[in-house]
Amino acid sequence: MSADLSSSYKTVWEHAQRVCAPTHAIAVRLLSHRPAMEGFYTDPRRMADDVTNNDHDGMTGCYWMAGPVSLDLLARADNKMLVTSKDSRLSAVDTDVLFRPSITLDIDPIRKAGISSTDSEHERAILKAYDIATTLSEWYQWPGPTIIDSGNGAHLRWDVRLENTPDSTALVKAVLHKAASMFDDDYVQIDKQVFNPSRIFRIPGTVARKGENLPSRPWRVSRVLVQGEAL
Repeated sequence: MSADLSSSYKTVWEHAQRVCAPTHAIAVRLLSHRPAMEGFYTDPRRMADDVTNNDHDGMTGCYWMAGPVSLDLLARADNKMLVTSKDSRLSAVDTDVLFRPSITLDIDPIRKAGISSTDSEHERAILKAYDIATTLSEWYQWPGPTIIDSGNGAHLRWDVRLENTPDSTALVKAVLHKAASMFDDDYVQIDKQVFNPSRIFRIPGTVARKGENLPSRPWRVSRVLVQGEAL
């Protein structure tokens, strides 16, 4: 399966419109078997163009940093992608994040590392995401989250506004650990490591490419299933 850029562009463009703003920059990271690429964006059209134009079979994934960063970082790569490396100091880090705009649960089927999920594993993770969203809404009066099919599993994202402080990091970490203790089972688990401010997540509308694209473990296009409310 290859990326259908014409069909994914609308989803990437809608996501870019939601996250880009003139007050901050959004970090985008494109990972591949060759050197990775990274850029900083305020322009949603240029972000959508660059992401979809580079979302090809040589890429393993297209990601965005949920935490917006200072406009100063545009001086590294102004609304464009550049090749990065460990020594280039192009990437944003935790201290660059201005605030936390969301809390995300990353729900993944349990399987060997570096491979895509099977259809049944994928479906089980999506169903688990809906179950978690319903439980938190009915039992704890949380608003409905944005539900995203990540390509192999699911993301639940609640829009919030938290300062980027050690206390907020501790809060997000506690939320992830509590959710994992409530909802993990023998088949699906919540990633407890995605609590740091500069964490990246797959951009909706791009292709999840883990391992070989096999009929039993295919690549898939990530997509927004439900658009959520603010917390």
